[in-house]
Amino acid sequence: MQVSLRPHHFLCLKGYRGLSYNETHKTSWSLISKLLKESPGMDVLIVHGNDDLCKKCPAQVIKNRARCLETAVNELDENVKNLLGIVTGNVYKYSDIQKILQEKMTSEKHSDLCSFCAWWKKGLCRDSFKK
Repeated sequence: MQVSLRPHHFLCLKGYRGLSYNETHKTSWSLISKLLKESPGMDVLIVHGNDDLCKKCPAQVIKNRARCLETAVNELDENVKNLLGIVTGNVYKYSDIQKILQEKMTSEKHSDLCSFCAWWKKGLCRDSFKK
């Protein structure tokens, strides 16, 4: 089994608590989050654009309701790829990415990368990388 993730979702999964999601989207995130925690050796395909976590997002169905601004999110994905040294289209073990993330991410980098995000602004993930 394999999960597809866009690069910045490695950051989001670290702080995911199921808050401020509609029930369908929350279920999708909760299932994938649980799956990756229970099977850290799972393969993850790095993708550009929508991934397995985006599939149930209501903004994918209703235009002009996007919570994520695609240009900003694409830039964030590129910055996270550069930080982690990962490549779109490649497959990695989730645990390997988590190890790299733990080594390289700080609260300051997290703030620099994510402070534009609606989830960050709500304070839902700000403490994800506090040491």
